[in-house]
Amino acid sequence: MKAPIAVGTKAPDFSAPGDQGELTTLSKLINGRAVLLIFYPQDWGWVCRNEILEFQNRQEDFEEIGVRLVGLSTNLVVSHGVWSEHLNLKFTLISDPPGHIAEAYGVLDTNDDSFNKGRSKRALILIDREMIVRYVWVTEDPWLEPDYDSILNSCSEVLENS
Repeated sequence: MKAPIAVGTKAPDFSAPGDQGELTTLSKLINGRAVLLIFYPQDWGWVCRNEILEFQNRQEDFEEIGVRLVGLSTNLVVSHGVWSEHLNLKFTLISDPPGHIAEAYGVLDTNDDSFNKGRSKRALILIDREMIVRYVWVTEDPWLEPDYDSILNSCSEVLENS
């Protein structure tokens, strides 16, 4: 099993379709601010819904510290589009059906015994304006949500010190 990308390394750039079918490139998303990649196993999942909505509720807090939120899963564009509209999301969801982006960041679930094999693990990766990975949180437990206050505080501290 591949380890998650290490803090301090250059983030792999990528281009993939967003929830409206538009080509989305990480380096263009950064555009002078940090990006928090929110990897999650699947659209329409109960825990995934809770997580995405909690980030949506805190989006302004992240934007105040200079962080753009971007969701990623291996779902197809059409699923992202319908789910994003259903949840009235204000941030982009990126479609990674082959799992290449999740694999590049070391968060693709490859465990043969996992229900989520071939999907991304639940993970958060903060990338600064210079495309350097500054924070990584990954769980093997797909039912575990992150500590949202802790993530916001960690992002704030890391960006202040970088």
